[in-house]
This record gives sequence, structure tokens and C-alpha cells, in this order.
Amino acid sequence: MSDGGPDADGWLFLTSAAGETPVVVRVRARPPSDAEREENPNLVVIRWPFDGEDGAFPDEDLLTDMAAFEEQLFAAMDHDGWGTGVAVLTASGAREWRIYTQDFERFQDGLNEALVGAAPYPLEFATFEDPDWTAYTELTPDA
Repeated sequence: MSDGGPDADGWLFLTSAAGETPVVVRVRARPPSDAEREENPNLVVIRWPFDGEDGAFPDEDLLTDMAAFEEQLFAAMDHDGWGTGVAVLTASGAREWRIYTQDFERFQDGLNEALVGAAPYPLEFATFEDPDWTAYTELTPDA
């Protein structure tokens, strides 16, 4: 992956290609502290699939919808403290958000509250216990 360097908000932009398929990753530049890892041992992966030919990325309208969802999600997590976003991956066919949380139920309640009144999004969810933050460190070998 090539490194774009951290932006003003503390995110690194990485690009790669899995075969012919481009992959764009935005990952938190600052590694978590030991206390943060300990307090948030659970991983939530939110996946938004989209139609696209090999190598295709979301069109402008879909990118706008994804950005609106992400803004709602991250603003609510930052305000209420029920999750910590660490990575956003976009590749042919899906965008994925990786988030660490103290508690899956609290995360779900917070997300549902944050999205009240929003249009339904075509999201898929997976949850994992990940106390070592492997889903983060696999993207940032120096973490």
C-alpha cells in the first residue's frame, strides 16, 4: 500500500491494488493507547455493498449518501462515546467501516438513535471480540 500521509483530522490515506482491483483505505494515524484497547475490546464491521464492475467505485450520488451516513455515525460516536472509528476501506463492491466499542448492545442502541429519521441504508453488520485490535493493526503494521 502507498501512504498518503496523515491529514488534518489524523487519518492516513492508503491505496493499493488487489490484483486489478484498487483499494482505498483511510485509517486512524494515531495508534490506540493500551487503555483505549482495553476499554474497547469489541469490533463492529459495518459494510455497505454496492453494484460496480471490477475496479469500479461508488458513483457521486452513492458517495454523497455514504458520506452522510459516516458523518452521522462519527458525530454520534464522538459525542456519546459508544464507539471509536479506526478505518474505512473502499474496494470494488463495498465500503467498510471498522469501529471499536466497549459493548455491542450500547453500540447498537447508539447507532439506532443516531440514525432516527434517516433514510434506510443497505448496511451489513458483523461483530467480533478483538482485544488486540487486529483489524486495526493489520492495516498499520507500526501500531
